[in-house]
Amino acid sequence: MQALYCRKERKSLFFGYASLAQLVEHLVYTERVVGSSPTACTMKKRIECRIFGRVQMVMYRDFAARKACTLGVVGEVWNEDDGTVSLVGEGEEEKLAALVAELKIGSFLSHVERVDVSWKEPTGEFTDFVIRYRA
Repeated sequence: MQALYCRKERKSLFFGYASLAQLVEHLVYTERVVGSSPTACTMKKRIECRIFGRVQMVMYRDFAARKACTLGVVGEVWNEDDGTVSLVGEGEEEKLAALVAELKIGSFLSHVERVDVSWKEPTGEFTDFVIRYRA
């Protein structure tokens, strides 16, 4: 099975900070990541989508993968035997909502009739976004 990968850009070891201690200090005091406040950290979610319409043979999977990578969403997309496309993505809730909005618009050649979306808790099984091809 072949796959097309989208790798996240690698930054310096501590994201530009001289030491891990400086990074932790920044996160704790500036970003307020410690505590139980709902704004303390971003909410991670998982979406499972089925896209209906003219979505195969029109570069729809490539379109979905590029949009997901741009938004920082990880997961996979593949064609189904019934002519639909399935997508599983994990990431920040706002980014996933933006991805769903893009999926409803579709690629230049596609015609999306509807997108069924299921929101779930993330599993953490993905590190990149992959286009899955049949063997």
